[in-house]
Amino acid sequence: MFVARLVLQEVAAVVNAAATALGGLIPLPEGCDFVTIHLDYTNGDEASIAVWPTFLDRAGGIESQWMDWTVAAGNKVLTNNTLTLNATGTANFTFDVRGVGLMRFFEQATGGTPTGLLAATLTLKGS
Repeated sequence: MFVARLVLQEVAAVVNAAATALGGLIPLPEGCDFVTIHLDYTNGDEASIAVWPTFLDRAGGIESQWMDWTVAAGNKVLTNNTLTLNATGTANFTFDVRGVGLMRFFEQATGGTPTGLLAATLTLKGS
């Protein structure tokens, strides 16, 4: 079993109005099963921030956002997911990354003028 910690954004930085990568592309070590993102958010003038991962099976592969299948009028539809924070606080979320080669996280403020602060770290766990 291994546990590794990575810093995406150690010092709280002002959030962005446009989708912005937190750190860079993260190669997941062999045997990595779960990635937990830890967020420390201070709300500013923006209404909220959204944080989401993208996943790749390999370098240069197709990058896809975190999604879930939903049913609409009997059809299965892919819906993009985000972690949305709308108040000052800390939060974490764990992703099952078995079979994923690389991932990247993004953040984006919505509403108002972005003045909030965000710090983000990761914990990688595997066998």
